[in-house]
Amino acid sequence: MVLKVFEFEDYRKFLLAQLAQRPKAGRGELSKLAHALGVNSSFLSQVLSGSKNISPEHAFLLAEYFSLDELEARYLSELVNLSRASKKSFKEFIKKQLAKIRNEAKSVAGLPPLDQPLDDRSQVIFYSAWTYSAIQLLTGIKGSQTAKKIAERLELDLSAVTAGLEFLVGCGLCVTDGVKYQVGARRTHVAETSPLRSRHHMNWRLQGFEKMNSVPPTERPLFFTAPMRIDEPTFQKIQTLLESMIRETNGLIDQAGDETLACLNIDWFRF
Repeated sequence: MVLKVFEFEDYRKFLLAQLAQRPKAGRGELSKLAHALGVNSSFLSQVLSGSKNISPEHAFLLAEYFSLDELEARYLSELVNLSRASKKSFKEFIKKQLAKIRNEAKSVAGLPPLDQPLDDRSQVIFYSAWTYSAIQLLTGIKGSQTAKKIAERLELDLSAVTAGLEFLVGCGLCVTDGVKYQVGARRTHVAETSPLRSRHHMNWRLQGFEKMNSVPPTERPLFFTAPMRIDEPTFQKIQTLLESMIRETNGLIDQAGDETLACLNIDWFRF
């Protein structure tokens, strides 16, 4: 199984994965790697534990040691720069460079760049069922990153999950080392004008209907329906309140860890 450095966002994880693939699970490899970098094994152990960082020159030597090509070497070097950076603005700049290099690698491989939207066919497939979105989200939670675990968690047929994962990897929405899956660098968003938007909403509202009858009250689910008679100023106030709550929710999502799956459905309309 060939590991690609583009699948990683932390150079330490790339190193650990590479070492684990070596004979005898990398036993004795650490000293060889330390020698190639011109450092001692204890320093390299501290690097892998996260207490120290390697230098840009070390990144170049690592690329040579693992026989990386030019694009891979550039990517690894930027990962090291990202780990060493302290200023938020500099970190954001490096992340943009990483995205550009990933796009170059995609172009070389004949795949669509990550910053381009999914093609029409892929969008139709992705938004055809809630399962694609759910599978992709679940690959971001540790302990649930194999096809079998995902199938068990979502109560889906294993063959369907495997097919879904193959599609997500092909689109760049997920990446894999051949066994485990992770969320890819590519993102998808359905535009307000897209005919797929209503399908996306319906998929998840149907899931909400199902959960109403299956989730025990002890899990504290929240379902709220309130047809009402109000005046226009009140309608506008409630809409502003909901929009503010959505913006705050998006902020919380950006800062949240990866532990569980949840879905928020909101409808507000006149009838």
